[in-house]
Amino acid sequence: MKCTAPATGGSLVFCRRDIVMKEAIFLDTDFEIINQSALEALSQNELYKAQTLFRQNAKKTHCFATLNNLGVFHVYEGLFKPDNSGHNAKKFGVSYLKKAEKYQKSNLTLIALGNVSFEVKDYEEASKNFRQACELKSDYATVYNLALSFFRQDRYEDALTWFEKALNICDNSDYAETYAASAFHRLTDNLVMG
Repeated sequence: MKCTAPATGGSLVFCRRDIVMKEAIFLDTDFEIINQSALEALSQNELYKAQTLFRQNAKKTHCFATLNNLGVFHVYEGLFKPDNSGHNAKKFGVSYLKKAEKYQKSNLTLIALGNVSFEVKDYEEASKNFRQACELKSDYATVYNLALSFFRQDRYEDALTWFEKALNICDNSDYAETYAASAFHRLTDNLVMG
């Protein structure tokens, strides 16, 4: 299996637009139509329109799926004005994700929270979120991101364990292989010096 590698070494693996809820159990036809319209606007890079539709859904139907979609949108895309100009809205997005999490634990929500924590170098919080996401559904990107968050905390034994799990999922990952080797060397160096 060929896995998507991070754009730069040490980067998280994720596709920001693919994380928006597509697996939701749709509550009604209006919800589904609005959600599909928002996803279509997102794919067309009509970000203000997508944001407006996600907000409309969250206002009409306050539930996990609508709050998660709006939170993920703000985390990865930002906050937009009618002229499609935007700015960073990660904190705003995180607040929606935390509200969504009260309704239901989801690996998508936990991954988004982990990504935000990782970006601000809160690797301990990132590893907690990625671990919980792995408990719900393990995939290469989440396992790799968990391993990388352990690596950044100098928790090389945990990092090595999770990089090996990532390699078991995808045996063709240069990044996971490189970091696993680095974690092994740092772990053995610490044992020799310690």
